[in-house]
Amino acid sequence: MIFWIKSFLSQRFCATRFGDSVSNFKQSEIGFPQGTVISPLLFNIFINDLPGILTSDGLTNAALFADDLAVILKKNSPS
Repeated sequence: MIFWIKSFLSQRFCATRFGDSVSNFKQSEIGFPQGTVISPLLFNIFINDLPGILTSDGLTNAALFADDLAVILKKNSPS
C-alpha cells in the first residue's frame, strides 16, 4: 500500500490553463492531485492531528473539511 501511495504522489506533471492559453508542463513535487477520490483522504491522514496541536493553546479553533483547513483565532482584549 505504501508503494502505491508513493507512486501516486510522485512523477506528476501539471500545467496551467488561462483562457485559451496553456503553460508548459512542469513536474509537481509537493501537494496532492486535485480531483481524485483519494486526495481528501490522504490530506486528512497527513494533517489529522494539526487541529489538536493548534487548539492546545485555548485561543485557536481549527476545523477540517475534505481538503480544507480553517483556523479561527480568538482575541481576548481589544489592545
